[in-house]
Amino acid sequence: MKDYMGRAKARQESFNGRLKGTFNILGHRFRHNQRTAEKTMELHQTVVHACAVLIQYDYENGHPPFPLH
Repeated sequence: MKDYMGRAKARQESFNGRLKGTFNILGHRFRHNQRTAEKTMELHQTVVHACAVLIQYDYENGHPPFPLH
């Protein structure tokens, strides 16, 4: 179980690293304010989701988070 949890944490860190390194969205404040806080959060959620989809696409098409054995 410990090994499984370690691999899961490593995958999450790999994903976060790609968000930070590729899209630079975790290191800066989101500055695209809308008229309301709800609209700003909705836009932020859309942007993060789009980045996650692109990372998932990258995983599935030749760049997995770890080498496959």
